[in-house]
Amino acid sequence: MKPQVAPIWENLFYGIINRIPLAKGYNRIKTFDIGGKIIAGQVTDTKFLKNGNTQKRITTVYPSGHLGLETKVYSPDGELLKAYAGIRTTSGTKQYTSATKILTAEILKMHQSERLDNAKILN
Repeated sequence: MKPQVAPIWENLFYGIINRIPLAKGYNRIKTFDIGGKIIAGQVTDTKFLKNGNTQKRITTVYPSGHLGLETKVYSPDGELLKAYAGIRTTSGTKQYTSATKILTAEILKMHQSERLDNAKILN
């Protein structure tokens, strides 16, 4: 894993499997279980930006150290201003300007490579 991805992944992964508490502001929304063992999961967090906008992010934490990110930025009145998604891997970050069919295909490939398509979704 690249050094900048490793600590983020570790904190989120260990929080998802209940080894450590998730950081303040993060909430577990989904976990993936194979054979009674949580192997991956999703968390959400919200940040209030200095300009008054709100950023909401869903992060998928894969067992290999990869992170799938979906981020949306809203104006103070709730209007969606920007949406983008990306996948952080050991070889870098692939960013997409919106959640498109390309991103869906990439995430599907990652789910298959991580064997999450065989996992039981717990919540």
